[in-house]
Amino acid sequence: MTKTKLLARAGSLLSSDWNEYLCVESLAEGMFQLSNCRHETIGSIYDLLRAKRIYDKNGEFRLPKSVGGKRIIGLRGGEYLLIDELYEAEISEAFDTDSIEMALEFCERQGWSGLPGFEDVWSQLNMIVDGDSDGDSDGDSDGDSDDEADTDDDDTDADPEGEEVETDDEEAEDD
Repeated sequence: MTKTKLLARAGSLLSSDWNEYLCVESLAEGMFQLSNCRHETIGSIYDLLRAKRIYDKNGEFRLPKSVGGKRIIGLRGGEYLLIDELYEAEISEAFDTDSIEMALEFCERQGWSGLPGFEDVWSQLNMIVDGDSDGDSDGDSDGDSDDEADTDDDDTDADPEGEEVETDDEEAEDD
């Protein structure tokens, strides 16, 4: 089943930061679940990419479009490659129209209900659960794209493990 992003917020610890999303997912006929989701990381740029492919000939960092068939959307902590797959950090109990209060309790416990825009998100969630809407078309009603990389080129390079690595600029200095 597909998760729909309803709201986003920044999270951080002493040594790391990330974006977290409140997502809704349709489980079965009339049943839904909320979750706190984050984009998965696949590893460090230093472990997955050749040094000469990380930077272009001007010394500028080049974010690959994909590594090993996984679409790259950004970096976490300046080093770890983020992919466009979400993992659930916390999940709510399943709910339906009659038990939607459980969803509100989850949002309150997880700190979502105090965020700006939550009232609109709550209205949207009610419409989704009532069957009046399936969420916004791109699954990201917050309009947030700060994780996403610009991906409009199809150049590919090979990484040390022989997997395909797509980049935005095919040219790299070969010393």
